[in-house]
Amino acid sequence: MSTVPWTGTDRRLLGLRLGAGAAVVVVAWFVASGKPEPAGQIPFAALSVLGGLLGMYGVFAWVARGRRLVGERARFLLGVAPATDVDVASAETLVAGREHAWFHRADCLLAASRQWPSADRTVHQRAGRRPCPACKP
Repeated sequence: MSTVPWTGTDRRLLGLRLGAGAAVVVVAWFVASGKPEPAGQIPFAALSVLGGLLGMYGVFAWVARGRRLVGERARFLLGVAPATDVDVASAETLVAGREHAWFHRADCLLAASRQWPSADRTVHQRAGRRPCPACKP
């Protein structure tokens, strides 16, 4: 299995898009340099911006394809995460540190191995704490 997610075709497409964008910028630059008045240079400046956008599109498309392929490979290797039971996701025991702004489920990784006291949701809310955005109690 390859160590990079892109194929040779993907690399050629990237080179083609970057090359085309660079060519548009260079041609626009040379044509605009022959125009003595700024009004004559403005259309070519806009054309060079389009060339830059074409090159950026090539890079963004290349990265997006790589991210998609890496995600597919990860799903293939790791499988799909099992669905969690609703009872497990809404644990009854909620914990928080005395001076902390968040309260957590007792099995939250952010609260693991801490000796925080447990309390009801209303107690935590009266203390001004908000639910943890990671474990979403």
